[in-house]
Amino acid sequence: RNSAPVALLTTPVIAPADAPVVLDASDSFDPDRDGLSFVFEPNDGSDPIESALPRIEHTFLGPGLFTVVVRAIDFEGLEGLAAQDVTVRLEYPEPPDFCSETEDCVIGDFCDEGVCFITGGTLE
Repeated sequence: RNSAPVALLTTPVIAPADAPVVLDASDSFDPDRDGLSFVFEPNDGSDPIESALPRIEHTFLGPGLFTVVVRAIDFEGLEGLAAQDVTVRLEYPEPPDFCSETEDCVIGDFCDEGVCFITGGTLE
């Protein structure tokens, strides 16, 4: 019996408008070890993005709070879903300074170069 994939999504908690942002589903997996394809839904008015790769870049169309969804799909068409909220801002510090090596993220799981990221979001 084929099992559905488990989707996991890593996104920045806060992202700049009009600049590429990484949406990363590379921690997603299939319990049966089937290969996966992905559909990323930024929900910012742009079309869903189909990808054979688990990691893409997306430029949000403008500021706002967007629930990004990824569908991880196995060869038999079963899918797992994950979602994360991303706040997209026009005002964004350069370089980002939302966290540091000595200061944890207020919201998020880890800090990378001043940006807080959150991982997970698996939907049952």
